[in-house]
Formats: sequence, structure tokens, C-alpha cells
Amino acid sequence: RASNLALHRALPSDNTDSTSEQRPYLVRVEHPIRKGLLQSLQAVAGAGRIVYAPHDAYIVSMTREEVMEILQIAGVSDVFHVPTEMKVERPLLSALQRRRGVSTAEEDSDAGSNERLHLESASGTITFLIGTSLYIGPDPSEQAVFLKNVEADVAACGLSNVDVRRASATKISCEVPAETEVLWSFVQCAADAWWSLWIAEKPHYHALNFYANRIAQSGTLATPIWDVGLRGEGEVIGIADTGLDVDGCFFTDTVETLASCVGDGALPNCVNTDHRKVVSYRAVENVGQGSGTSIVHDHDKDGHGTHVSGTVAGSFFSDLGGAT
Repeated sequence: RASNLALHRALPSDNTDSTSEQRPYLVRVEHPIRKGLLQSLQAVAGAGRIVYAPHDAYIVSMTREEVMEILQIAGVSDVFHVPTEMKVERPLLSALQRRRGVSTAEEDSDAGSNERLHLESASGTITFLIGTSLYIGPDPSEQAVFLKNVEADVAACGLSNVDVRRASATKISCEVPAETEVLWSFVQCAADAWWSLWIAEKPHYHALNFYANRIAQSGTLATPIWDVGLRGEGEVIGIADTGLDVDGCFFTDTVETLASCVGDGALPNCVNTDHRKVVSYRAVENVGQGSGTSIVHDHDKDGHGTHVSGTVAGSFFSDLGGAT
């Protein structure tokens, strides 16, 4: 929670940021959140990403000039630099600390959980996923510029042999040598960077649910329902759950844009029937995000919604530049 962190205000006289450089800021707002506030933030931030940070803040990617405009919006309490602690989740930090031989009461409590990360004992390389403060569009030249900027910042931290790639419109992947101090330095470097919103180890997926659609038909691997031509084509199924990793290989579409929105009812511009799998992605409004807003929700932290959706309608898609 933002209220538990030491915050540093983004002041008009703060010269640490370029006035035209877009970077993430923490916007604290009055609670309960005023109706229409999110739309006001979007009107100023433009193409910058906006992420809700419960229960009284948003992380907004914008320039310092836009910070001054945001401060004038009714319902905005203040604007701060995003603390690095908000970008790196505690299990990741704890795993790195244990790998470095450092232990505290907090790390010890994490060690007893089921959330054990691959990087804690891995060798070779570790791949991190990083949510980006800017959308990385389909234009190859724009992608190249963004990735070169990231590579330059990583090199400026004294890190080499880091492979940076576009993972999706809102994520990059960074493959880092699995040397303990290199991993530690990389996470610190990325957390301090203007282009990062969050940092996580790339999940290691296992096909635990791969045969469920067969077992549900027959109790074995036989497919009597599919065999008579009943495969669900053309049907739209609604699922209410924790979210969906739309960049996963069961749901990704490298051509069509995800239609996403926030709110209830039949919202405009929130349907794309040409998308390979996800016709519409809607976040509920009870988190104070307003209505009718196009925000890409592509990070299912819990994983349950992705699991259920994969059972219902997942379809493996391997044309991802070698990724599966």
C-alpha cells in the first residue's frame, strides 16, 4: 500500500526529471474516488499508462509538465515519485536476499510459503518480465528505439549480457545472467528506471490442466464430443474471475487488438469479435476506476482466472517468435 511507504513529492522545482520525459508517478487521490476522476487523469496523461493502486492512488506515466496539470484536478491530493518498493514484489526481493545469504524475519516468513521462485537456486540465466510505463506498439522502428533506451540504461548500471526483448504491448522480457550480485544489481537498476512499472520473474508454466478438456468428455483421453463435431466454435462464454494473462500462448493474438474497458453494462468500443480468443475484457468498477475506460488488464497475479479461461476456451498458439 502506498500509505505504508516513504514518499517523495514530485515538486514543480524538482529538476531530477526532464520536463518532456515520460515516467511513472504515484498520484494520491481522495477516497472515495470521485466519479470521472480517471477520465480526467487520462485526458492529461494521453498515451501514458494508468494503473490503479488500491485504495487511493493511481500510477500514471506522464511528463513533469503533465504532473503540474494533474495537480490541478479536483480530487487529486498530491503527486509523488513511485517508490522502488512498489515496483518489486516482496517474494522476489526475499528470494534474492536468501540467495545472497541475507535473512530477516520478513524473509523467513516468505520462505515458509508455497511461492518459491526459480531464481533462488537457478544457474545459467533468469528471465524477468517488466511492465512498461509506455505502450510498445507494433511499429518495429518505435520498438527498436524503446528497447535501445532500455539497453542503454541497463548498460549504464554496469550490466552486460542482458538480452532485452518486447514481450507484448505492455511488457518487456530481460534475460539476465544468473549470478547472484548481477541479479541483485539488475533488479535495483530496473526498479529505478523510468520505463518500469513492475518487475517479476517470468513464470515457469506447467501443463497441469492440459488434458482437462479430454477428461471432462470421457473420463479418459478420448474425445467423443469433439469427434461428432461439437467444438464450441462461434460461442461466446462469460467468465468472472481474477483476470487473464492475455499475453499467454493460449490467448495471445499477434494481429488483433484486445478490446478492454472498465464498468458495467454494454460499453462502447469494448468488443473485438476478430480477436483470436478474447472478444471483450472488462474490469469491474468497484475499485473506483470509473466507467467506459480503455485500459489493458493483462496481468493475472492470482492465476485462477487464466486457469479457468484456459479450461473453457484456451487454444495453444505457437507462432510467438520461438516462445511457447
